[in-house]
Amino acid sequence: MWSRILLCCLVGLAAASNNHGWQNNKEYVYKVQGRTLTGLQDVANEFSGIVMKGNLVIRPQSEGKLMAKIVDAKYSQVHSHLKNGWKSEIPESKLQYQQLPLCDKPFEIQMQNGVVRAIVVSKDVQTWESNIIKSFVSQIQLDVQGENVVNSHMNQLPEADSDSAVFKTMEETVTGKYETLYEISPLPEYVLQSQPWLVPMPELKNDGEFIEVVKSKNFSRGEERLGYYYGLGSMGRFEPNTNKMGDFFTRSANSRAVISGNLKRFTIQSSASTNKMILRPTLNSQEKGMVVSHLNLTLSRVQEASSSFEQLHDGQKLNSLTYTFNIPFGSNKQQQQQKFMYSSGERQHYRSPRSLRFNSEESQSESVESQESWAQEESELRQPPQSPLLPFTMGYKGKNIKKSEQVDAVESAKKLAQQIGKELQKPEEIAQEQSLAKFIVLTSLNRIMTEKEMEQVAEQLYTKETQGPKAEAWFVFRDSIAQCGTGPALLTINQWIKTEKISYEEAAQIISTMAQSVRQPTEEYMRTFFRLATKEQQIKSQAILNDTALLSFTTLVRKVYVNKHVSHNQFPVHSFGKFRTESGKRFVEQEVIPELKQQLQQAIQSADSHKILVFVRALGNVAHESILAIFEPYLEGHKQVSQFQRFHMVLALDKFVKVKLIKARSVLYKIYQNQGELEQIRVAAVYQLMRTCPPASMLQRMAQFTNVDTHEQVNAAVQSAIRSAATLEGQDYKILADNARSAEPLLTKKNYGAQYSKDNLHSFVQKEMSMFYIQNIQSFGSRDSIIPRGISYALRNTLGGAKHELINTQYMISNIDELINVCERLSQKHQHQQKQQQQNFQQAQNNQWSSESISKLLNMKTSEREQLEASFYLQLSGGATRFFTLNNRTVELIPRVLRDIEESLANGKEIQYTKVWNSQEIAISFPTEMAFPFIYTLDAPTVIRIQGQVRAQAQPRFSNGDKLNKPETVSVESDIHALVSTKIQARFGFITPFDHQQYSSGFDKNVQVNLPLKSKLNVDIKKQNINMELQPSKPERDAQIFHYSSWPYTAKHNILNLEPLSKQHNTKVIRTQEQPQTQFHGLFGKQTGMAFRVQYTSEQRFFDARWVYEQLSRQDLVSAFLAPMNDESILYTDINVKYISNESSARKVQLRLAFQHKTEQEGQQTEINIKEFNNLPQEVEARQAKFSKMAASGIKNAEICTCDMAVQFDGHNKVHYAATAAFAKSLVDDKSRVLFFAKKESANHQECKPFEFAVAVKARIPNTNGLNYQYALDFSPKVTAQFEFVFGKNLQSSNQINVHAQYDKSESRRRFLKNHPRSQECRREMEQENYQLPACANMTQEANLLDRVQVHVQFENMSQNMRNMTYKLYNAIRYMGYYNLDENRVDPQNDVKENQIEMEARFDADFQAVNVSFKTQEMNSRFENVRLNKWVKKIVVGHPVFTKKQRVMSEILGYDTFLPFCVVDKNAANTLDNKTYPINLGNSWTVMMQYVPTFARVHHHQQKHQEQQEELQTEQHAVFVRDDKSGHGKEVKITLRNARTQAQLVEVDIQPQGQRSGPCAKITINGKQIQYNIKQVTVVEGGLIKVYGLPNDEVKIELEDNYYIIYDGERVKLTVVDNKFRGSVRGLCGTFTGEKSDDFLTPRNCILRDPREFAATYTIERKGHNQEFHSRAQKSPCFRQEVIYANVISDIDAGRVSQPLSHKSNNHQSHSTNSNSCTKHQTRYVEREDDNEICFSVRSIPSCNISCRHNKMIGKSVEVHCVPRTNVSEMWRNQIQKGANPDFSQKAVHKSLKMEVPDNCYRN
Repeated sequence: MWSRILLCCLVGLAAASNNHGWQNNKEYVYKVQGRTLTGLQDVANEFSGIVMKGNLVIRPQSEGKLMAKIVDAKYSQVHSHLKNGWKSEIPESKLQYQQLPLCDKPFEIQMQNGVVRAIVVSKDVQTWESNIIKSFVSQIQLDVQGENVVNSHMNQLPEADSDSAVFKTMEETVTGKYETLYEISPLPEYVLQSQPWLVPMPELKNDGEFIEVVKSKNFSRGEERLGYYYGLGSMGRFEPNTNKMGDFFTRSANSRAVISGNLKRFTIQSSASTNKMILRPTLNSQEKGMVVSHLNLTLSRVQEASSSFEQLHDGQKLNSLTYTFNIPFGSNKQQQQQKFMYSSGERQHYRSPRSLRFNSEESQSESVESQESWAQEESELRQPPQSPLLPFTMGYKGKNIKKSEQVDAVESAKKLAQQIGKELQKPEEIAQEQSLAKFIVLTSLNRIMTEKEMEQVAEQLYTKETQGPKAEAWFVFRDSIAQCGTGPALLTINQWIKTEKISYEEAAQIISTMAQSVRQPTEEYMRTFFRLATKEQQIKSQAILNDTALLSFTTLVRKVYVNKHVSHNQFPVHSFGKFRTESGKRFVEQEVIPELKQQLQQAIQSADSHKILVFVRALGNVAHESILAIFEPYLEGHKQVSQFQRFHMVLALDKFVKVKLIKARSVLYKIYQNQGELEQIRVAAVYQLMRTCPPASMLQRMAQFTNVDTHEQVNAAVQSAIRSAATLEGQDYKILADNARSAEPLLTKKNYGAQYSKDNLHSFVQKEMSMFYIQNIQSFGSRDSIIPRGISYALRNTLGGAKHELINTQYMISNIDELINVCERLSQKHQHQQKQQQQNFQQAQNNQWSSESISKLLNMKTSEREQLEASFYLQLSGGATRFFTLNNRTVELIPRVLRDIEESLANGKEIQYTKVWNSQEIAISFPTEMAFPFIYTLDAPTVIRIQGQVRAQAQPRFSNGDKLNKPETVSVESDIHALVSTKIQARFGFITPFDHQQYSSGFDKNVQVNLPLKSKLNVDIKKQNINMELQPSKPERDAQIFHYSSWPYTAKHNILNLEPLSKQHNTKVIRTQEQPQTQFHGLFGKQTGMAFRVQYTSEQRFFDARWVYEQLSRQDLVSAFLAPMNDESILYTDINVKYISNESSARKVQLRLAFQHKTEQEGQQTEINIKEFNNLPQEVEARQAKFSKMAASGIKNAEICTCDMAVQFDGHNKVHYAATAAFAKSLVDDKSRVLFFAKKESANHQECKPFEFAVAVKARIPNTNGLNYQYALDFSPKVTAQFEFVFGKNLQSSNQINVHAQYDKSESRRRFLKNHPRSQECRREMEQENYQLPACANMTQEANLLDRVQVHVQFENMSQNMRNMTYKLYNAIRYMGYYNLDENRVDPQNDVKENQIEMEARFDADFQAVNVSFKTQEMNSRFENVRLNKWVKKIVVGHPVFTKKQRVMSEILGYDTFLPFCVVDKNAANTLDNKTYPINLGNSWTVMMQYVPTFARVHHHQQKHQEQQEELQTEQHAVFVRDDKSGHGKEVKITLRNARTQAQLVEVDIQPQGQRSGPCAKITINGKQIQYNIKQVTVVEGGLIKVYGLPNDEVKIELEDNYYIIYDGERVKLTVVDNKFRGSVRGLCGTFTGEKSDDFLTPRNCILRDPREFAATYTIERKGHNQEFHSRAQKSPCFRQEVIYANVISDIDAGRVSQPLSHKSNNHQSHSTNSNSCTKHQTRYVEREDDNEICFSVRSIPSCNISCRHNKMIGKSVEVHCVPRTNVSEMWRNQIQKGANPDFSQKAVHKSLKMEVPDNCYRN
């Protein structure tokens, strides 16, 4: 047995010692041919690259060794058109071969079973040569026996008698060590008939056969991923440099070898490898580019070895076939022959097989944690990073380009900065001179510079000048250093700050850019940045710089150490190893977060609002899970901060949800489901929760709960979030959209207006552009304003799989009204009003109807606001990150700041701002099959430059340093040159280090806007006039206003030449011949005197109507805005718009705008002749007066608005445009009128033809009633309007169109209303004498809508052109409504005369559709069932009273009626928030509505605070109501006081008249009775109060623009117009917060349940049943609106335990059920059925754990907090039953109850 084993071993050793396929003493000569080319093959077959040829001579030796030598290696550059693509045969005559400078010494190849184990080369061989040798040797490596096989279900290894096999190996080649699929099969000989080159020596087959060996590399699985990348962090979870990256990059490598013989002994006949990189240059372009590397070895002869090769002495051994890097900044002798290992213990590692599985059996989360064993050494912070495979670091013979004598980095950087600075002085040269391309070169050059070199350049360029080329050169260099993202740059910027070269805003922008551009965030780099952001006193003393540094650093911390996917993909991990090291993570956990936590706590202790918000944002930026434990005591109420600061803590979790999705979802959901939490905090939790992609079950629960939840703001947020999420497109959001669609049917059906919180998610997918964007607009509604307390906007696009956040901005304000109040208190006007208030304060207190007296009588307890806090956050792609805060202190500084600004502007302020940054940087590089590094870069630099002078003055000044004033006049003069230029530069190709050449294909796109403008602006606020002058800064010079260009190209260039590619002679712009070019040149505006030349040249089709229609149909507004820079085409285009001075006769443009508003009691009857409009006075005021008089002609109590506008081009032609408009209407007269006149005239009628246009509209719109549905239903209002249009050369002989239109209500509409369910409900209410409860109010409004329109059009003197235009307009309408059109042109059969059109529109009874008919003499057309959306309905469906603006606003705000109203009807009332309840007033005055604004507390004492509120309240409104003595009518009293009343109280009394005819009410104002009627408006108190009659004996009292009251003697309806009342009223009308749940808020500032008791609390005279209900109200439970804190962060969430062992107690400690404790402390509850309430203990009560028992129970008196039995209280009860521990320690103690507690707990 042992003999057999020994025999097998000897046979194995013998086999192992043999050279597979090689015969000793033979010489194999292989012809080597290779090419590496780059091109845009989808655009044109233009290629740039290299072709190589030579011979590889191999002489087999014994023991698996081969001696080899490369002979006669030559190369030729290629830069030409290849007709058949990259494979095209290139004639030798067109190639200029040069000798490839390879070492002529032989090298040794050590093999085992066909696998190359090592190569020994001469010590004279340079690194780049060794890589070429490896590329050649890689071709003869055939592991046909599976020497390096790896596990795979596909494996079928060769068997004894078979020459077929399929298996996977882990194989080294020059490109790295990757999984390789071997496919081995016999090759039929007939194939060789057509491809004889595969087997050049068939006679070597002997008795074997021809075998094909195909190898395919899987770059997605490898042990040595050689390459460099940067900027892929936004591309999701994938491994860089693999087979597929996003949707823009594909990489493949395939080899095909043909051998003769068998798998145990064979000869390699030929071997060819093809490596392709196919990509979209701009990530989303339709046309793709390619880099292809092809290497072919073909056996040319086999002969006897005639002589031996030169022996290798002192050779160097290369133990791997993989590409070898130089140390770029080392000495010439240094190179990396073996794998680099990090010197510290932290970086020394090994790679486990499991960690190497990428995109296959193992998850992505494991792949990103893998460490690279092939890694460059870390550089010292003062030295540039040892970045491999980049042109400037290894392009010069494997070294950085500073090793060349041609490149002086310091001098070159200085010259580049100076060139760019000089070019910025002439914007026209920026695109031509490629200034932004030079900036990219400058930044790349700076990346290889040391700190010392940067300092040298800075010293030469730095200047204190703010303008001119020197200043611009310094700005450019400054921004380039910020962009390069290296250690030396960090140290240099730090030094600049210390030496005050940069400071404040300038330094903040530099720090922000630097943090976003870091290339190698080593731990040393991060620690240095940390010290800079938190310890440097020079930075801490500059608030804006300190905040920016802190936020920028914490954002970088998240990218490097917290978000492992971003860390792996953003930074060059394959080159340097992972940066997310254990040491780095400890640095974050033990130093960074504790420092931020300490700073936050200190800020809270010192009540520094600004610092609190900054450190909350900073912790949120880090997004480490430990921030939950930091926020926990504040979110759960254990420690006190303002509610706005708690709100910000939830907002700050926006980054955390991306990193710890599951944990964030848990916390956020618990915040949302706590109904005792503040609504804005719950809303914020909902918004953040949606970003965690909640499961369907969670979304369904949230949707269902919107039908129960009492927080309407939260319901609106949930509803909008789920509905918008359900519409999302794109693969990334498919799961969320599906989950949202499953929950959508469960949502509440309520319609929430824009004043409620809304989460709007909108996405757009354009597959052909590989483009996707998502837009997220979030609003945080407020109870006391329709203006949101916060808005967040984020826009992110995805191009080719790369995600980019273009903008993320938000503003948040603790309270909108408080901001307004604080600002108002700074004004001189407020000071004057307050002085008046104080003078009349005692008088007001003595008046029983003043707000002060009423508040004291009712013992009014007002709510108080928190102090003002606000924040603003802005983050731009690749640019600035800013965070600003606002509070009372900073607002108080506004007058001083404004004064300083005014003083500087009054003397003329120089403006100089230059900023250059690169908003997108991507770099990818790795070796190709021919050992030439492939490189792809994408850059998007932008420059903004604003230069000039501004002078401004206001009279009186805006600020005197103490108070703000309203100026009467403002004048501004400016001479500004504004420039925005941006570039997209996409470039891909490869480098040949031996001759430092780079072969590239690319695409450049430039967009530039240049505005050199001088202006004067004069605003007369008092007279309402605006005058402006505009002119070019230098009108005698041409100026390029707009430039757009794009061009694809191929190039070859010397990387030592630092000029932009487009400036080098070896760059060829690709101009295709397949598509016709479009060219357009034209001169526009010459007739006005301002001439602009437009030039358009493109290989794309021009903007014809069809193209425009296609673009509009496939894009929305946002995608259309993004389209110019995200265009999918990469064809040649050039567009220029240029101001031409010698063609421009005008040097200045004057603009004038004047407004006027007035009223006339009785408009005098004036004849109006539209054709005489051109004879109006030339003087503006006279013309306005004339137009105003004509508009008001014959209209009683007319309100007239006029507007006059003129534009004049001052020049030779004096082209003048003017327009005047007037509008007059009345509250009582049914007549209204609109007049408009516009003209164009010039001194030269030949060049500029005159034109005049006039319109006169006269309408009759009857007034309607407001309180009786039946009257409105029976009433038949007719709205008529007559239009006159005259236009042409002059009004006397012009085209004229007369239109007569009539709106009315059809009988079918009446029938529809009568049968409507709401109509039936209204009739039931009317039977109870309630005429204006919600059903009737809605139906009254609906009954006055007009559903039929008839239009008659008469044409006169119509020119042929106008007829043609009219027909085209009809054709457009016909096209859009084709599917609804019924047209009769054959036999119209109508009596319409020539030049007439009859039109009619009949709306469906429910206004869901409309039928429109047209009749002319030639045809009849009818558009049937044209659907109307809700917005069109509000605009086109007329109403006699409510304007279009009011109708549209009602839709926006979600009102059932056009305006919010409150009514006290016969025996019921309805609040402003639409809550109806029964009422019995009696003859006691009751507060219907009192204006009670809230203010932030200044005095800690409640009484002082109350007095302060009364002092601050300079405006007062109160409405009282009671039943009259008969009990059949209502009496109303209104009191008001404001600046217009000189702080005097005005009283209005309204009593029923008691007469069957005549006015329904007796009205007295300040004791004086006034007369009114339906035809006349009675104006009192200088227009403050207007009284007039309505149909059906109703009277309407308008109180300025605040609110109005309609009264009919039996009921009173109050309609609010002004937003200031929202959340600031008390009384029977509720609180007007948008929440019905708090409408019964009593003067005690608590909520009652019984409406009768609620009404009684607002009675002024308590008698009869009101006294009884008032007494009951004092005893009834009254519940305050208080925040109830809950445990929302568990021990697991906070990281205290790893599994759910315990619940937390109120003292914020964890009590585990372990062997040492049987007792736990928990909140207890008692249900009190009699009082229908649940009482909760305010302290935790001892109880026994489940595994323990007690001896006995003892009674104990426990303090409790009681709340009514509601969904919220029952939720808390259920949580306690499940073991939760809600915290009531901060709640008021209502009583003490007896509870049973255990005396002792012990274990069973």
